[in-house]
This record gives sequence, C-alpha cells and structure tokens, in this order.
Amino acid sequence: MKTNGKIQLYPLVRVSIFLMTGMMAGYMLRSSLSAMHWLIVAGIVTMMTAVMRKVVIQSLLVFAIVFLVGASVMSHAWQARKSISSYGPVHYEAVVVSSPVVRERVVTCDLLILSSEAKVLVKASFIRDERSEQLRMGDGLEACSVWKEWNKSQSAQFDYALYMRSHGYQAQTFVSEWRWQEVNLQSLSWFTRARLVVGQWRESLIGRLKAHDFFYQDLAVVTAMSLGDKTMINKEIRESYSISGVSHVLALSGMHLGIIYLVLSMTVARWRRCRGLLRPVSEGVILLAIWMYVFLVGMSPSVVRSAVMITVFSLMSLLHRGKMSLNVLGFTAIVMLLSNPMNLFDVGFQMSFIAVASILLFSHRIFVCFPTVRHRLLRWLWGLLSVSLAAQIGVAPLTAYYFGQVSCYFLFTNIIIVVLTTLIIYLSLAFFIFSWLTPVASLLAQLLSVVAHVQNTVVQWISVCPGSVISNIHLHVVQVLLIYVIILCGYAMICRLDLYKHEKMITFAP
Repeated sequence: MKTNGKIQLYPLVRVSIFLMTGMMAGYMLRSSLSAMHWLIVAGIVTMMTAVMRKVVIQSLLVFAIVFLVGASVMSHAWQARKSISSYGPVHYEAVVVSSPVVRERVVTCDLLILSSEAKVLVKASFIRDERSEQLRMGDGLEACSVWKEWNKSQSAQFDYALYMRSHGYQAQTFVSEWRWQEVNLQSLSWFTRARLVVGQWRESLIGRLKAHDFFYQDLAVVTAMSLGDKTMINKEIRESYSISGVSHVLALSGMHLGIIYLVLSMTVARWRRCRGLLRPVSEGVILLAIWMYVFLVGMSPSVVRSAVMITVFSLMSLLHRGKMSLNVLGFTAIVMLLSNPMNLFDVGFQMSFIAVASILLFSHRIFVCFPTVRHRLLRWLWGLLSVSLAAQIGVAPLTAYYFGQVSCYFLFTNIIIVVLTTLIIYLSLAFFIFSWLTPVASLLAQLLSVVAHVQNTVVQWISVCPGSVISNIHLHVVQVLLIYVIILCGYAMICRLDLYKHEKMITFAP
C-alpha cells in the first residue's frame, strides 16, 4: 500500500501528538471546561464518525476523539490533584514516603496524610535536630501544622508550582509539633505499601555503600547512577555536570537500563539461543528483573519510558521484528500519559522522549556522513558521537529554555562519560550482589570509589574550561516551538534530497 508521506508509516506517533495536544488544551481550559464537558463532545464526535462514510473525514474525526479524550483525562487529573491549604493548624496522622534529606537547618521529606479521606501528598520540612535526623522512610507520625499552597513561580521558563503538582504534591508544610506514632497502613493501596517496602530496601542498599570509605561527592554520584537516589547531589555537582553537558547520567534513563539489559542478556545468552519455551522464558526473566529494578529506583518517567520501550523491543524480538522505531516511542508515550497525564509537564519526561526521537531520526543520517571509516574502534567512536550529537539536536532547545544554557563540550565529555558510566553500573551491580562477602565488597567499593572520583574530576575539569558553556539564554515557549519546526523542516528536506538521489540513481541505472 502506498502511503501519503512518511508520517503515515507511524500511526502511533500521530495518535500521541493529538493526545498531547488535547491534554494541553485540557490544561489551558481547566477553569472553564470540566472532564465531563470534553467527554460529552467526544461522544457526539464518536456518533458522527459512525455515520460518516468518507475515509478522510473519518480519520480526522478519530484524531479529534483522541484530542478530546486527552483533554478530558488531563482535566480530571488536574481536579484530582487540587492544591490544598488550611487557614489554621491541622492535626493529622501521616507516613514518611521518601528518604528524608538533611539540609543545613531543616530536614525535608514527603508525607502521605492518612487521616484524610483522600490521601494527600505533602512536602514537609522539619527543624533539624537530633530527633528529626532519625526520621526514616516508612515511619509513622502524628503532627500539627499549617498546609500551604505552592508559591507562584517568578520564572517564565519554570513554573515550580506546576512542577510540584505534576509530581503529585498537593501542599507544603513546616512541621514544628510532631511525635512518632504507630499508623495503620491497610488503608493504603497495595502498590503504595509495596513502594514503601521497596524504598526501605533501597535505603538499606545505600547504607551498605555508606559503610565504605567514599568521598561524599563520589558516593552521591554512585547512589544517583545506580539506585536513582539524588538526595545527596549538591548544587556544585549538579552545576558541573550540567555545564559539561552530561547531567543526563545523574538521572536513570535509557543508557543505564540498556547497560543492565545487556548484562542480563549475556547472563541468559544460552537460553535465548534455544528454541521452544526456553527463549520466551528467558525474555520473561530479563523483563521481570528490569521492572523490579525500575520499581526499586523509584519509577521516574525517564526510567519507566526506557523500561516500556525495552519491553516492547523484547516482545518484538520474539516475533523476529527487533527494530526500534518511532511507533514504539509513540506507544510508550501513550501508555505513560494515560496512566499519569501529569507526566506531560515533567521536564525529565519531555527531554527523555525528545532525545530518543531525535536519536531515531538523526543518528543514522549523521553516522553515514563518513561511510569510509573502517577501523572498528573508530567506527565505535563515530557511532557514539553520532548518537550524542543526534540527542543534543533534540534536547538543546529545551535545555536552553529551562536552564538558560547550552554546553559546548558535550561531544568530548560524552565519549569519556559513557565508558565511566558503564564501569560504575557494572561495579555497582557486582557490589550489591556480593555485598554479603566483606572482602569482595570492600574491593568492589574501592574500585567503585576510584572510577566515580575519576568521573567527577573529569567533569569538574571540563566545566571550568574556557568557553565550556553558553549561558544567559532566554527563550520564549513560542521561540522553542519555532526552533523545533525548523529542525523538522530540515529533516524533511534531508529526506526529500535522499529520495531525489535514490530516484536519480534508479533512472540512470544500466
């Protein structure tokens, strides 16, 4: 069947675009139209689709339904996460659902309020003292404090209130009066209780790392890259990695999960080569391990996106269709947005999907610019640079918009960081597996400390090099959209030139 343009080869991409556009409309009109209004219109359009005979109009109406469903889902999600404030002190029972972070004067953590009918997630701050420093994930407490809404952000680029609401927080509070209290967790869903148990397990793994002689900055990077815990990442580390263009390694994403998937694949390689039931069983074991790891590290949008794509890729490989495509990315976006529409406003979600889309579109075209590279090592290096450059094409406008800067040495830094990141993940996995053997664990911890220290040293050195970053960039959202339009137009022009060259070769072929 002949398609009218390349976009028709990717139907799930079109569905995801209309779904996201509808969600944005639902957010912008949230005060005027409720979820029910959008659903009523969607029902009318559905009936129109059923009686329409023209295929083109039917297709347009189907996309209109997707748009309206997206708007309805977003409107409902926004109403469900309304900000809550109190005019006076509120007495309540709560459970600590995140690892407490000890700062200079306060200890901050997330509290899930149990005494309210609908469970409320609150960002809480405690005066730092001997008692608050002993708070741990899963602790129950009784407290009295005032709940406040999030302050409106002064930045045009970053809306902090929207960011917190998109992550499920409905209020903030400063707790001055509190005491430990045994609480009944049976009112929580099994999923929330499981996350508490897994979170406590993650804290115990971090405790095993802390038992060894790490420098603070090295330990912070190791815990972030292996367990997704960024509570120890300070401003200095964050800025160094951001300026060097490798801040993505501190957030678990496709690269980290891909390395783990490779390790698991090599572990069960013999089973995967077998015919019959052994191959699907081995894939099932790998996927189970991947999703257990995703659950362990906190299920951030970037790592969930990677896990969904790996799952789809694994299932496709069983059907001998092991090619990653934009359709897989579109399907992943649809699943994640329908399960949690507020993901749309998560910066990590946006950058993760745009980076992968850009890699799928541009990496091969950049790689074939130098087809004469034959040496195996040089081809590997050029392939790595092609992927890095392709990802940067996609994320650079967003980086400039949200953070006001663009790194200049990202290509050079990524070559080194990919190797060091791989070593850190390998050594971390080995450490957690053999942590019960003290001599082996000590040796692995020393190696892990050395590699992490080398990585931090390299990143900090590059971040202070002259011309390492272009800063003080101020973009409006319209300008960002126009930049992406220019990028897509450039890609379309390249595709058109390739098609013209291909047709010309066929015409003059003997």
